[in-house]
Amino acid sequence: MLLQPIHLTGKNYLVKGLVHVDLSLLQDSSDLSESITIDILNQANVHVDTVNTRYLSDEIGKTGTAVFEYTLWSDLGEEFIIVPRHSR
Repeated sequence: MLLQPIHLTGKNYLVKGLVHVDLSLLQDSSDLSESITIDILNQANVHVDTVNTRYLSDEIGKTGTAVFEYTLWSDLGEEFIIVPRHSR
């Protein structure tokens, strides 16, 4: 069996990031939800997408900070403004 190369071209890229919430800024621990909604804006401040975060609970006890992870797909060189929404 002769091995042949496979040629791949990336068209979109998975971008991952974290949102850190300082728990000392919350009045009550019930203010903390399991996810945060994030608006994605382009460089012209035009809304292009909305994503939800995933709560990373294992970080809370270590740092006094709640950590949420978000992911979105991007084209090469695309720039975004990430805007977390306040839950109230």
